[in-house]
Amino acid sequence: MKQLVQNYKTGELFLADIPVPILAGSGAIVRNHYSLISAGTERTKIETGQKSLLAKAKSRPDLVKKVLDNIKTEGLVTTAKNVFKKLEEFSPLGYSSCGEVTELTDDIRNIKIGDLVACGGAGFANHAEYVFIPKNLLVKIPENVDAKYGAFTTVGAIAMQGVRLANCQFGSKVMIIGLGLIGQLTAQLFNSSGIDVFGADIEDKKVSKGFENGLEFGCNINSPDLEEKALSFTEGNLFDAVIITASTSSNKPVEIAGRLCREKGKVVVVGAVRMDIPREDYYKKEIDLVISRSYGPGRYDRTYEETGIDYPMSYVRWTENRNMQSFLSLIARGKIDLKNLVSKVYDFYKEYEAAYKDILGEASVNNYGLVFKYDIEKSLENRKEDIKLIEKKIDGSKKIFASFIGSGNYAQKFLLPLFAKNSEVSLKSVSSATGLTAANVAKSYKFETMLSDPLNAFEDKESNLIIIATRHDTHADYVSKAIKSGKNVFVEKPLCISKKELKEIDEQYRKGNSILMVGFNRRFSKITGEIKKYFQSRNYPLVVNYRINAGRIDKSSWIQDIDVGGGRIAGELCHFIDFAACLIGKNPVSVYAAGFADDKEIILTDTLMVSITYEDGSIANISYLANGGKKLAKEYIEIFGGGISAIIDDFKSGCIYTDKEVKNFKARGQDKGQDQMVPMFIDKILKEGKSLISYEDIYNTTLLSFLVTDSLKTGNKVKVENQVS
Repeated sequence: MKQLVQNYKTGELFLADIPVPILAGSGAIVRNHYSLISAGTERTKIETGQKSLLAKAKSRPDLVKKVLDNIKTEGLVTTAKNVFKKLEEFSPLGYSSCGEVTELTDDIRNIKIGDLVACGGAGFANHAEYVFIPKNLLVKIPENVDAKYGAFTTVGAIAMQGVRLANCQFGSKVMIIGLGLIGQLTAQLFNSSGIDVFGADIEDKKVSKGFENGLEFGCNINSPDLEEKALSFTEGNLFDAVIITASTSSNKPVEIAGRLCREKGKVVVVGAVRMDIPREDYYKKEIDLVISRSYGPGRYDRTYEETGIDYPMSYVRWTENRNMQSFLSLIARGKIDLKNLVSKVYDFYKEYEAAYKDILGEASVNNYGLVFKYDIEKSLENRKEDIKLIEKKIDGSKKIFASFIGSGNYAQKFLLPLFAKNSEVSLKSVSSATGLTAANVAKSYKFETMLSDPLNAFEDKESNLIIIATRHDTHADYVSKAIKSGKNVFVEKPLCISKKELKEIDEQYRKGNSILMVGFNRRFSKITGEIKKYFQSRNYPLVVNYRINAGRIDKSSWIQDIDVGGGRIAGELCHFIDFAACLIGKNPVSVYAAGFADDKEIILTDTLMVSITYEDGSIANISYLANGGKKLAKEYIEIFGGGISAIIDDFKSGCIYTDKEVKNFKARGQDKGQDQMVPMFIDKILKEGKSLISYEDIYNTTLLSFLVTDSLKTGNKVKVENQVS
């Protein structure tokens, strides 16, 4: 399919060939008929993309800070490579569209295949022929509503949320500052509620447009008699509420709102404006200042937007989805008229460049409702076919033909560069849930094929290695499918997120002959290798103390979702359990854990102490802490045994203490073993036909992560049973 994207480094816009997205959770695949161009939001994004690297940095100081933090841990060269690679990526545009449902999940009851729906959400309702839309960002369009008006629904919900936050009653007097598309819609929404509206903008033509759309009174915001007109309109009382829908770096809208809002009135900020609050007016009048969160309750809540969990109406009357429904209902009943606001309809395929020239131009078009129209008569029978990028002949010098399922941040940062530069590896195919990430990766690393469906990787007879770098909840299923199809597997940690999944993988593994590897990389750090030399051929137990200053992860993160990320014990603690297993080299016997989860479920505990005992008497004490200070380094390891002590400090340095010497090791930057792991894994497959980590270790590490939760639940030591013999 075609999708409009921007190269963020150059600012260039173009139509890219992207695999059609797949059903990734609760939602629907929609074939777009129309999509709305957000003149304000998209203009800002395009202008930022066209800036120089220095200007980009100045406009995003938050990202600059992240880069500087990464330099401290990963070094300048590695960070620079990652930044430039990120800049080369395709960036999607658009967040409001409408179209026809072609596929949907079983849990959606009020929509069926063939229905016209309005779609919302940045990263979802893109300018593309097909989009995947989660359940709560999807609304059926009433039969008497023109499809192109359905493309306005998301922007309409933004306007509606601002109106709801104003909480005005019938007969109230309201001022709107900024009469772009959202301001025009806001005026109509107030009018439909019997509320008197006064509009202001820096452009006279936008004020005139407001009069065409039902605005009762308005003027240029720079008018010298603005205050006099406002007093006349409100009969000397000033405004009950001021809604700021402007987009500007100026502080003027906030200042004017404070002056013209009545005592104990309300100012609602919907647009992106500077907010240096003038204390005098806001304090003396005791004005309520409210910032509107886009489409309404549910916005930026991953459980609402991505997993489809709704808020009960009895507690949250108006959500994103219900705002979208309400806006469409007003259009259907003639309360909102969009005829005057559709400025121009562009052919998506031929006029996308012209559309953005109009947006960036000074006054070439009235930038209200600019809409892309898609060719819905176009045959897209081939939409499910894989996209062939390079015609390759089988290279006899290559031994491994790799297919990537998933290509997110970790894969791009660590796995892809290492597999790509290995002389034994040919990059066969890549897939991702949205398709856009796969397109970015395919371009950068010259993959042969972009897959329309990740499952196609298991049918590819040439591919002999599947690399799984998706979200945790998908790992088990993909690993099992890979083993069933006779493929070797490299899966980024964790192997799986439940005992049931581990049992299913174990059964499949024992029946097949696949090589299975999990990306437990710390055991392959050069510092780890140097430390291990001192404890080889030992006949004494070890004590390993491993402190992880893990830091807090917000509850809204997918990692903290039991069903998706499995929690940090299953998803992250496994790394450190594996490291202890690598050092000690013996089977675990028991595990005991204690921690506190606050108001979380036990499985989501992320501040805990774990003690693992091994068959030779060794002990591993793991302190996984989410409640520490950010300035403290993340990982610190102490190893004691046989009169020898060792320290690893955040995998940047190490030290050995014996009776005879103190020996120091230092890494270049931070070495967590990724650079060594991938080439060693490939070498092990080719030379010995074995995994780099034994299946016993992989199984036991995964099992132990689940037994940690069992111990937390019971408060007791748990014996390790059902070990792989």
